[in-house]
Amino acid sequence: LCTPFFDSEAEFLGIMPSLVENAVCSSISAKSFMRDYYEVDFVHGKLPIEVKYQENPDIRNALKLTGRIRSPMLVVVSKSIEKAEIRGGVRVFYVPLWKFLLYGIREEWK
Repeated sequence: LCTPFFDSEAEFLGIMPSLVENAVCSSISAKSFMRDYYEVDFVHGKLPIEVKYQENPDIRNALKLTGRIRSPMLVVVSKSIEKAEIRGGVRVFYVPLWKFLLYGIREEWK
């Protein structure tokens, strides 16, 4: 799959998080990301979206920014995690990349 474009599979896997972030950006037609001491990848309306293409995402900085912009929710696009939880008073929805790209922004997040 990656042979024509990359020298090795490791090189391909190394840029995979950037490719995933670009796919999410394109799917929601995002124009920018939010950075103010803490970073979240995108803000769609008032909904912060953090892309963490890994098994155990660290979302501490995204939660801090979510609180700073007073959003009650945070969406984390992950590799395979699908769950909802409350962390620090913020409803956090973890969605696998494939599902986010297939269904987009869900009504309950708006």
